[in-house]
Amino acid sequence: GNLTAVQILDLSSNKLSGSIPASVSQLRNLQLLSLGNNYISGSIPSGISNLSQLSFLSLFDNAIQGTIPFNVGNLSSLETLLLYRNQISGSIPSSIGNLTKLSHLDIAANNLTGSIPDAITDATNLEILHLFSNRLEGEIPQ
Repeated sequence: GNLTAVQILDLSSNKLSGSIPASVSQLRNLQLLSLGNNYISGSIPSGISNLSQLSFLSLFDNAIQGTIPFNVGNLSSLETLLLYRNQISGSIPSSIGNLTKLSHLDIAANNLTGSIPDAITDATNLEILHLFSNRLEGEIPQ
């Protein structure tokens, strides 16, 4: 949390464990956060939505539990969100539709339930969408 000038934090493909520190929300200049392919557990801190400069968030292939925070839709600069191969549950928050710069969303291989929110169609720059290997049901939005 004291590294307030850091813009890129890539700790992927290590053997890091424990949870994501809540103090990550103090890294106001952060543009890229990559913690994929580790042994991280716990939930995604809701304070992560304070990172208004964040364009790339990668937490794939960990043991992250809990839900995708509803306020993820506040990440107005987010272009890439990689949460695949975790243990994330609950539904896909409709606030995903607020991410108008989002081009790559991969939340496959989790325990997501419910339907795909219609609001996902508001993410008009979305080019890559991976939702496979979840427990989603209902109709596919237009």
